[in-house]
Amino acid sequence: MGQDVCGICCSAERRNRVKAALEKVEFSDGFAIELPGALSGSEGQPVTMARALVCERRVVVLDEPKFALDVLVRSRVLKLLDGLRRRRELTYLFITRGPSVVRNVADPVAECRAGRLQEYLPTERVFDDPEHDYMRQFIAAVLVISDVELALAKKLARRNE
Repeated sequence: MGQDVCGICCSAERRNRVKAALEKVEFSDGFAIELPGALSGSEGQPVTMARALVCERRVVVLDEPKFALDVLVRSRVLKLLDGLRRRRELTYLFITRGPSVVRNVADPVAECRAGRLQEYLPTERVFDDPEHDYMRQFIAAVLVISDVELALAKKLARRNE
């Protein structure tokens, strides 16, 4: 008998779940045999999400997700995460140092410092009126891009919709 993975001991059931999960993240089942190191940054994020879906997790922890990818890949990954969250009623716990990630995908926001909860507020309130200096510094770290880059990012995002 095969190894019990996520309570799935039948290899046929495992294959079916892997195939279904890869389809949900818009990848072919050919990725099921790829080693993680063989995947590019744009492939790694969706395949990682598929792994969580196979085990039917309700909470997914994303520790420093690779949102520093190019604009098109970032847009695709964010849409994928949002769609999966809605369809599967998932909860994401993002651990990040990236304010733009927080603003775009998190609600509510919990700020922790030195292992202690500092703020727990709706995203809009955190970004409009943060209560703690640490959160103000975090928000101030948002990378400001030129108007040309911003216009291009918006144009590409519209094409991707």
